Amino acid sequence: MSNAHSYDLYSHFSGLSKTTDILDYYSKIQLYSLNKNQKLKDYKDEINNSNSSLKSAIQLLHEFDLYQPTVNINLLPDNSFFVQFEFILKRPFYSKDDEQFYIIDNPISKESVFKVPMVRPSGWAGALKFAIVKSNYKESYEKLKFQAIDRLFGYASDKEDDNKKGFLMLFPTYFDNIKFEIINPHDRETKAGKNPIYYEVVPAKSTGLFSLLYVPIYVSNEEKSHANDKIAIDIDLVAKGLKSMFLTYGFGAKTSSGFGIAENDLIEGKIILKSKCVTASVHEDIKPPEKEFLKYLNEDGSLKDSFKDAEGKLITKITGEKLSQIGGGSLKEFKLFKKWYKDNGCNWQKQLQSKNKTSVKWPDWSFNTFDKLTDVAKGISQELLNFREEGQ
Repeated sequence: MSNAHSYDLYSHFSGLSKTTDILDYYSKIQLYSLNKNQKLKDYKDEINNSNSSLKSAIQLLHEFDLYQPTVNINLLPDNSFFVQFEFILKRPFYSKDDEQFYIIDNPISKESVFKVPMVRPSGWAGALKFAIVKSNYKESYEKLKFQAIDRLFGYASDKEDDNKKGFLMLFPTYFDNIKFEIINPHDRETKAGKNPIYYEVVPAKSTGLFSLLYVPIYVSNEEKSHANDKIAIDIDLVAKGLKSMFLTYGFGAKTSSGFGIAENDLIEGKIILKSKCVTASVHEDIKPPEKEFLKYLNEDGSLKDSFKDAEGKLITKITGEKLSQIGGGSLKEFKLFKKWYKDNGCNWQKQLQSKNKTSVKWPDWSFNTFDKLTDVAKGISQELLNFREEGQ
């Protein structure tokens, strides 16, 4: 139910005999707010059991091609680049929604149609800008602003004709999990809490897909002549800013309390760059599987179903007897395979699948940690600067 219906709940639900007749968990929670004190327990139960509804909504986002942004970089100007990776929350994420009719005062920000928790593009832009400024504390803000901040994020001027759009475009991130946390401030004298504060959050260990597009918009020939210099600065600055935002400063609300921090490990990170300065795709070295590891993989490099858990991921806990029954080797061997698969599995599968495909026109790089992301960006930056110095 959209926000437009929120203020007419009485008529909307008048024909229903009880709240259990309402299938949508979000509508139920809105209805509970008519009697907060009595329905708070029902709200907790509904939130704790909402994940199946959220997963269905995420599936719809996939079907409508809204969950994972795709970019045809061939249509964009030279020196455009696209960054995308899946991250894992180390601490919960919270960002307050503007919903005015809800059972608690701190609902999490949700997508307006499918009602799944999300990070809005404006939230990513604000957090990334803050992280870039904070992580470059040695530079004065005015100097940094002159060099890159306005170029990346744009600026608004008192003169309407002087407004400028930045080169960065951020995309929304969706989550399929909601839990709630309680903050219970204690009285300094009695040491007891009386008024617990409820927050909806995306819990730790949840995953989200981050996407960023950089499109340089140069107006004058002078700007174009220094394009390589600028992208060399910008790609390094953005990568370091992403690392600082995810690992140190956080994103969303309550970051001072440690919310919105991610793990260093990433899933299927990639950068695609449209540049004539680099003519070949550059990939990190991929270690092929040992011969004894092949029993765990299909011919295309994907993981066999026998060794997947309920979520389709590599099983983490198993007995030696069970492992033998499903066609595996010893526990020691399986432990070595898990380490190889974590470091090389995705890239090995991509390499096998791309053998019979036409090679990518524009260079692309893979990474699986924020540390490797910054290393890749630094290498790209150096290649661009070398290209300029060689006078090509």
